[in-house]
Amino acid sequence: MTAFADQAALDLEKARLLNEAEARERQATQLYQVTTQLASNHDLNSVLDLIAEQAAGILGGTSGMLLQFDLSKGGLAAINIFNIVPELQDTVFTLDRG
Repeated sequence: MTAFADQAALDLEKARLLNEAEARERQATQLYQVTTQLASNHDLNSVLDLIAEQAAGILGGTSGMLLQFDLSKGGLAAINIFNIVPELQDTVFTLDRG
């Protein structure tokens, strides 16, 4: 009975490790595809669109936003949005120092 339990534990661990390896392989493939697309694209807006879209997908999300500090607005402002309502394009995120 002990040998059976040990074998079952080993099989479960092997399955877990295999799932993790497959997930890492999928992520590496996605990163390679993004890198290839970025290397062949020289338009900044297209590159930002690609980054926002692919980052959302790689992280398991459905939308994304790239932010940049804008001194004139006093915070982080969206420079690119993917699959987010356009009204958020003008949102400024400020840092609370308190």
